Amino acid sequence: MTNQKGGVAKTTTVHNLGVALQREGQRVLVVDLDPQANLTSRLGLSVGEHRRSVYEVLVNHDPIRDVIHETADGIDLVPSDELLMRAEGQMEAGRIGWVRQLHRALDPIRGRYDFCLFDTPPVRGFLTVNALIAATSGVIIPFIPELDSLIGMQLLLGRMDELRGANPNLEPIAVIPVLVDRNWRNHLETIEQIKARMPHLPLTQPIMRH
Repeated sequence: MTNQKGGVAKTTTVHNLGVALQREGQRVLVVDLDPQANLTSRLGLSVGEHRRSVYEVLVNHDPIRDVIHETADGIDLVPSDELLMRAEGQMEAGRIGWVRQLHRALDPIRGRYDFCLFDTPPVRGFLTVNALIAATSGVIIPFIPELDSLIGMQLLLGRMDELRGANPNLEPIAVIPVLVDRNWRNHLETIEQIKARMPHLPLTQPIMRH
Protein backbone atom coordinates (compact mmCIF):
# COMPACT_ATOMS: atom_id res chain seq x y z
CA MET A 1 0.00 0.00 0.00
CA THR A 2 1.77 3.12 -1.11
CA ASN A 3 1.61 6.65 -2.44
CA GLN A 4 4.31 9.30 -2.30
CA LYS A 5 1.76 11.74 -0.91
CA GLY A 6 0.89 11.54 2.79
CA GLY A 7 -2.61 11.69 4.22
CA VAL A 8 -4.21 9.48 1.58
CA ALA A 9 -5.49 6.78 3.97
CA LYS A 10 -2.74 4.20 3.35
CA THR A 11 -2.67 3.08 6.98
CA THR A 12 -6.46 2.99 7.25
CA THR A 13 -6.69 0.94 4.08
CA VAL A 14 -4.04 -1.56 5.22
CA HIS A 15 -5.81 -1.96 8.56
CA ASN A 16 -9.31 -2.36 7.10
CA LEU A 17 -8.19 -4.70 4.32
CA GLY A 18 -6.22 -6.83 6.76
CA VAL A 19 -9.19 -7.20 9.09
CA ALA A 20 -11.56 -7.93 6.19
CA LEU A 21 -9.28 -10.68 4.89
CA GLN A 22 -8.93 -12.16 8.37
CA ARG A 23 -12.71 -12.28 8.74
CA GLU A 24 -12.82 -14.25 5.49
CA GLY A 25 -10.60 -16.87 7.11
CA GLN A 26 -7.28 -15.69 5.67
CA ARG A 27 -4.02 -15.64 7.62
CA VAL A 28 -2.76 -12.06 7.47
CA LEU A 29 0.52 -10.37 8.36
CA VAL A 30 0.90 -6.59 8.18
CA VAL A 31 4.30 -4.88 8.19
CA ASP A 32 4.53 -1.28 9.39
CA LEU A 33 7.31 0.38 7.39
CA ASP A 34 6.42 3.95 8.34
CA PRO A 35 8.60 5.50 11.10
CA GLN A 36 5.50 7.36 12.33
CA ALA A 37 4.19 3.91 13.38
CA ASN A 38 0.52 4.82 12.97
CA LEU A 39 -0.43 1.28 11.97
CA THR A 40 1.40 -0.08 15.01
CA SER A 41 -0.60 2.24 17.27
CA ARG A 42 -3.91 1.45 15.54
CA LEU A 43 -3.34 -2.24 16.20
CA GLY A 44 -2.91 -1.68 19.91
CA LEU A 45 0.85 -1.50 20.46
CA SER A 46 2.24 1.55 22.17
CA VAL A 47 5.21 2.73 20.16
CA GLY A 48 8.35 1.80 22.04
CA GLU A 49 6.77 -0.85 24.28
CA HIS A 50 7.94 -3.65 22.00
CA ARG A 51 11.59 -4.53 22.25
CA ARG A 52 12.22 -5.02 18.57
CA SER A 53 10.67 -3.79 15.36
CA VAL A 54 11.10 -4.03 11.61
CA TYR A 55 14.20 -1.87 12.11
CA GLU A 56 16.03 -4.84 13.61
CA VAL A 57 14.91 -7.02 10.71
CA LEU A 58 16.17 -4.64 8.03
CA VAL A 59 19.34 -3.33 9.68
CA ASN A 60 20.45 -6.04 12.11
CA HIS A 61 19.04 -9.00 10.12
CA ASP A 62 17.07 -10.36 13.09
CA PRO A 63 14.65 -13.14 12.05
CA ILE A 64 11.31 -11.57 11.25
CA ARG A 65 9.45 -14.27 13.19
CA ASP A 66 11.03 -12.93 16.38
CA VAL A 67 9.39 -9.51 16.01
CA ILE A 68 5.86 -10.58 15.01
CA HIS A 69 3.07 -9.62 17.42
CA GLU A 70 -0.44 -11.01 17.56
CA THR A 71 -3.12 -8.32 17.74
CA ALA A 72 -6.64 -8.15 19.08
CA ASP A 73 -7.92 -7.75 15.51
CA GLY A 74 -6.73 -11.26 14.64
CA ILE A 75 -3.97 -10.17 12.29
CA ASP A 76 -0.25 -10.41 12.99
CA LEU A 77 1.94 -7.31 13.00
CA VAL A 78 5.59 -6.51 12.44
CA PRO A 79 5.72 -3.16 14.30
CA SER A 80 7.55 0.05 13.53
CA ASP A 81 9.14 2.68 15.74
CA GLU A 82 11.09 5.91 15.44
CA LEU A 83 14.38 4.03 15.02
CA LEU A 84 13.25 3.24 11.51
CA MET A 85 14.11 6.82 10.52
CA ARG A 86 17.77 5.84 10.90
CA ALA A 87 17.57 2.68 8.82
CA GLU A 88 18.63 4.11 5.49
CA GLY A 89 21.51 6.08 6.95
CA GLN A 90 22.82 3.05 8.83
CA MET A 91 22.94 0.78 5.82
CA GLU A 92 26.46 0.13 4.63
CA ALA A 93 27.23 2.35 1.65
CA GLY A 94 26.97 0.40 -1.56
CA ARG A 95 25.81 -2.83 0.08
CA ILE A 96 24.79 -5.14 -2.72
CA GLY A 97 21.23 -6.34 -2.48
CA TRP A 98 19.94 -3.81 0.05
CA VAL A 99 16.72 -3.41 -1.93
CA ARG A 100 15.91 -7.07 -1.19
CA GLN A 101 16.34 -6.97 2.58
CA LEU A 102 12.61 -7.26 3.28
CA HIS A 103 12.02 -9.81 0.53
CA ARG A 104 14.71 -12.08 1.96
CA ALA A 105 13.53 -11.60 5.54
CA LEU A 106 10.05 -12.84 4.61
CA ASP A 107 11.25 -16.07 2.96
CA PRO A 108 11.23 -18.25 6.13
CA ILE A 109 7.63 -17.38 7.04
CA ARG A 110 5.88 -17.29 3.67
CA GLY A 111 4.03 -20.52 4.35
CA ARG A 112 2.47 -19.13 7.53
CA TYR A 113 0.35 -16.47 5.82
CA ASP A 114 -2.06 -16.08 2.94
CA PHE A 115 -1.53 -12.32 2.67
CA CYS A 116 1.20 -9.91 3.73
CA LEU A 117 0.40 -6.19 3.53
CA PHE A 118 3.00 -3.42 3.73
CA ASP A 119 2.22 0.06 5.03
CA THR A 120 4.81 2.43 3.57
CA PRO A 121 5.97 5.98 4.35
CA PRO A 122 5.00 8.80 1.94
CA VAL A 123 8.53 9.17 0.57
CA ARG A 124 10.75 7.43 -1.93
CA GLY A 125 13.69 5.75 -0.30
CA PHE A 126 15.05 2.61 1.32
CA LEU A 127 11.81 1.58 3.04
CA THR A 128 9.43 2.11 0.14
CA VAL A 129 11.79 0.49 -2.36
CA ASN A 130 12.12 -2.58 -0.12
CA ALA A 131 8.33 -2.86 0.00
CA LEU A 132 8.02 -2.50 -3.79
CA ILE A 133 10.63 -5.20 -4.40
CA ALA A 134 8.93 -7.52 -1.88
CA ALA A 135 5.45 -6.96 -3.36
CA THR A 136 5.01 -10.25 -5.18
CA SER A 137 1.28 -9.74 -5.81
CA GLY A 138 1.25 -6.07 -6.80
CA VAL A 139 0.65 -2.61 -5.41
CA ILE A 140 -2.47 -0.87 -4.09
CA ILE A 141 -2.47 2.92 -4.48
CA PRO A 142 -5.00 4.94 -2.48
CA PHE A 143 -5.25 8.60 -3.45
CA ILE A 144 -7.38 11.68 -2.87
CA PRO A 145 -8.49 12.99 -6.27
CA GLU A 146 -6.69 16.32 -5.96
CA LEU A 147 -3.72 17.72 -7.87
CA ASP A 148 -0.94 17.09 -5.33
CA SER A 149 -2.06 13.52 -4.64
CA LEU A 150 -2.36 12.85 -8.37
CA ILE A 151 1.21 14.07 -8.93
CA GLY A 152 2.41 11.77 -6.16
CA MET A 153 0.67 8.82 -7.82
CA GLN A 154 2.26 9.63 -11.19
CA LEU A 155 5.72 9.78 -9.58
CA LEU A 156 5.10 6.43 -7.94
CA LEU A 157 4.06 4.81 -11.22
CA GLY A 158 7.28 6.10 -12.77
CA ARG A 159 9.30 4.64 -9.91
CA MET A 160 7.55 1.31 -10.34
CA ASP A 161 8.54 1.29 -14.01
CA GLU A 162 12.17 1.80 -12.98
CA LEU A 163 12.06 -1.12 -10.52
CA ARG A 164 10.20 -3.59 -12.71
CA GLY A 165 13.45 -5.18 -13.83
CA ALA A 166 14.06 -6.21 -10.22
CA ASN A 167 10.44 -7.23 -9.63
CA PRO A 168 8.45 -8.28 -12.72
CA ASN A 169 5.29 -8.52 -10.57
CA LEU A 170 5.41 -4.81 -9.78
CA GLU A 171 2.05 -3.69 -11.15
CA PRO A 172 -0.80 -1.68 -9.66
CA ILE A 173 -3.62 -4.07 -8.76
CA ALA A 174 -5.97 -1.40 -7.37
CA VAL A 175 -6.01 2.39 -7.53
CA ILE A 176 -8.49 3.61 -4.92
CA PRO A 177 -9.97 7.13 -4.83
CA VAL A 178 -10.48 7.86 -1.12
CA LEU A 179 -12.08 10.65 0.91
CA VAL A 180 -14.06 11.63 -2.16
CA ASP A 181 -16.54 14.49 -1.66
CA ARG A 182 -19.48 13.97 -4.02
CA ASN A 183 -20.38 17.62 -3.56
CA TRP A 184 -16.98 18.83 -4.72
CA ARG A 185 -16.94 18.96 -8.50
CA ASN A 186 -13.14 18.91 -8.67
CA HIS A 187 -12.99 15.45 -7.06
CA LEU A 188 -15.37 13.89 -9.55
CA GLU A 189 -13.74 15.63 -12.52
CA THR A 190 -10.28 14.42 -11.45
CA ILE A 191 -11.49 10.82 -11.31
CA GLU A 192 -12.94 11.15 -14.81
CA GLN A 193 -9.64 12.64 -16.06
CA ILE A 194 -7.72 9.67 -14.68
CA LYS A 195 -10.09 7.26 -16.41
CA ALA A 196 -9.58 9.08 -19.69
CA ARG A 197 -5.81 9.60 -19.48
CA MET A 198 -4.80 6.32 -17.83
CA PRO A 199 -7.44 3.78 -18.88
CA HIS A 200 -5.06 0.90 -18.11
CA LEU A 201 -5.14 1.64 -14.37
CA PRO A 202 -7.33 -0.67 -12.24
CA LEU A 203 -9.39 2.19 -10.79
CA THR A 204 -11.86 1.04 -8.13
CA GLN A 205 -15.13 2.53 -7.01
CA PRO A 206 -14.47 5.66 -4.90
CA ILE A 207 -14.62 5.59 -1.13
CA MET A 208 -16.72 8.58 -0.21
CA ARG A 209 -16.12 11.05 2.56
CA HIS A 210 -18.83 10.82 5.22
